[in-house]
Amino acid sequence: MGNSLFKLQQICYRRLHSKNNRSQNSAVADNTCYKEGTPMINSIPHEILGEILANVASSSLVDHLNANQTCKLFNEAGQDEFILRHASIDKLPVIQWTPKREVASFLKRCEHAQNPEILYRQGMV
Repeated sequence: MGNSLFKLQQICYRRLHSKNNRSQNSAVADNTCYKEGTPMINSIPHEILGEILANVASSSLVDHLNANQTCKLFNEAGQDEFILRHASIDKLPVIQWTPKREVASFLKRCEHAQNPEILYRQGMV
């Protein structure tokens, strides 16, 4: 997840410094966008945030779930079908001997999003 967060920081940095009419000390000190007065993370387009979270979800389910817990924006974006379609489920057992409701719900959402790993598992089991 560190690499994806680094990408997110780079995007925030570029957006922060791309505006010509900024004073040097305003946005950097308080981590907000100069014109809008909102946190910088909220200024990132939803599509870019979705791509970053999809990369996180495809590499590690644990990192995806941790990212969902960090803030409301990440949690809402993490529920998107695009991200669930790319989520890696390799850490979950194929047959769950003690099924948990949360895991079953997550797998159903991934199935609804046409996650290829889920579809493959269903075809093989």
